[in-house]
Amino acid sequence: MTDRCHQIDDEVWAAYSARLDRGLDELQVEMARAADHPDSGPSVDDVVFVRTARLQLDGVLVRLDVPGAAPDQARVRKLAARNQRTRGSGLEQAMAELRRAAR
Repeated sequence: MTDRCHQIDDEVWAAYSARLDRGLDELQVEMARAADHPDSGPSVDDVVFVRTARLQLDGVLVRLDVPGAAPDQARVRKLAARNQRTRGSGLEQAMAELRRAAR
């Protein structure tokens, strides 16, 4: 998927930017929690990986709103929906597949 961010509707971009800011704030809180209580939940590395994958997924979906953004938008949307439900070690592979399909 080529860079088409400048073609995204202003309202869609504003909503995405707000979600990104909120997601980064939540990431900071979860990282601190994981660092303060390492034995009671996911590690800091796991928190960073999962949260940033979710933020990246949201960015891919926003870019799909631009006509011609991906050769097979239906497949990319299907992969994105699956990735929203993917947890653990399968997320890295699922995100790699999504990135390849979204080109």
